[in-house]
Amino acid sequence: MIEFEDGVMYNAASEPYSYVFVDGRGVGDVGEDVVRERETFRERWCYFVHLVVDEKNKLVGEEVGVQSFGFMLEDEAESIMVEVRKRTVRFLKEDHKANLDLEHAIVKIAKNYIFNEVRRRPRIMVSIHELDM
Repeated sequence: MIEFEDGVMYNAASEPYSYVFVDGRGVGDVGEDVVRERETFRERWCYFVHLVVDEKNKLVGEEVGVQSFGFMLEDEAESIMVEVRKRTVRFLKEDHKANLDLEHAIVKIAKNYIFNEVRRRPRIMVSIHELDM
């Protein structure tokens, strides 16, 4: 550490320090586990969307699973996951052609919403399980 006294600079005693992680929304509220996860997914952060549909591409049940990895703090990601889930369920309740490319449609819904919210484009992975009913 350096100090100034009467306009003269000199070396002062060392001070203990530790790392403080800075996120786009705050200082010090990012833990080492989040930093490691972000390093792992550095350019490859992604959202996973899981759903079960019938042969007409209609949602079976009411649940759509959404997970986020390497993107943002868990609290911030949760609000985005909730909205992606809502928009996907709403879309699946509409009438569609049976031959619709469902995966592509869901990727587009998620990417557009996320980009409008945070101006970034994560990789969207969709897992669709079709039940024969």
